[in-house]
Amino acid sequence: MAVTLTRARPPAPMRRLLEWAVPAFLWSAVALAMAVAAAFLCLHGDEIASRIGVPSNTLTQADNWGKVLTFAVGAPAAIFALFSYARAQVETHRTNLWKRKEFVALRFDRIEGSENCRTAMRLLDYNATRVRLAGISPEVRLNDLAVMSALAPRPLRGTYTPHEQLLREAFDEFFNELDRLAVMVEADLIEPEDLKAYAGYWLGLFNPTARDRPAAYGAILRRYVRVFSFSALERLLATRNLAFPGDKTRADDDDRQILIFGQGRGVQWAAPPPGTAWEELMEASA
Repeated sequence: MAVTLTRARPPAPMRRLLEWAVPAFLWSAVALAMAVAAAFLCLHGDEIASRIGVPSNTLTQADNWGKVLTFAVGAPAAIFALFSYARAQVETHRTNLWKRKEFVALRFDRIEGSENCRTAMRLLDYNATRVRLAGISPEVRLNDLAVMSALAPRPLRGTYTPHEQLLREAFDEFFNELDRLAVMVEADLIEPEDLKAYAGYWLGLFNPTARDRPAAYGAILRRYVRVFSFSALERLLATRNLAFPGDKTRADDDDRQILIFGQGRGVQWAAPPPGTAWEELMEASA
């Protein structure tokens, strides 16, 4: 089993807290240092003056007011600066939150405006429905088996029907859009919560039990996402336990499920895992 090591990162709320808490701590330290220094001078000014050879009456008569003024003005000024910085951080976070949500909403408007994406989304949402495939005027009625047949691997390339090729193009476009959004989540450009409101429903449909579909349906979707390198989407699905990137055992199990289901339909689906002969895979599925 391949193991990928990644740098541990704090959760998003913790990162946002650190973004303003660290500067706030530094400003507090400066204000505290100024207050301590002013208080120390007020208490020990005469002693310090005598040690450095300055007449004490010069400091006590003229500079004590300066010490008090430094303490009275400097410390509140530092605290006010701290408050202003913290408030600016809060406003910046609110603005960024609004912009992130707006970006995701606009992105999904674009997805829903694509005929291919609408086709893929409708087929994920329904067990059987009529859809309009790109380049074909009349609508066609398709069901889960048609989707499985279109996305399942074949021993030989070029054995897909014209309808299946159009279906693959539709799912390619939809998965590609989800993959781009998943990349932005990983880059911290948007938060998982921002994406959940729009994509959560569709990601949940990768689970075959959501529509009482056979387990092979989920295996075919997972294999398609994995083989065609929608890597960020695969990692996003893994957060919902709907994909298993880097897990060869689960990948082999998916291939066996696809093969067994295909045999039951009288078709040969699924290429064998790398390094596995067809005969071995057939025996394992018997």
